[in-house]
Amino acid sequence: MTRLTQRIKHKENHRHGVYVENQDYISAANKLADYEDAEEQGRLAMLPVAADELPCYALRISGNRAEIVKATAKQFLVLLERGSEQMIMDPANVFYDREKAFAALEKVRAELKQ
Repeated sequence: MTRLTQRIKHKENHRHGVYVENQDYISAANKLADYEDAEEQGRLAMLPVAADELPCYALRISGNRAEIVKATAKQFLVLLERGSEQMIMDPANVFYDREKAFAALEKVRAELKQ
């Protein structure tokens, strides 16, 4: 995403404002309209934390054992980038929702028992 604006502070008179890069108000207005459209359509979410700090739950399957590993998205990426043998997993088995992760765990455990 290319940022089109910068927040500015004037310390002397305590004014705050927004500066539009290269005075490209048309691009800035179009981008704002895109965000407003996405918000109206329910496609824009305000996250309580930075995206890479969201808690994730991953299924780790080793032989006939399955378990849930909890970490942040950033921690998983670091482990996967290092090629950690312990954390090699299918991205389809990584969840942001705890209940979905544990439901998937029960399904995998049932399959492993067969």
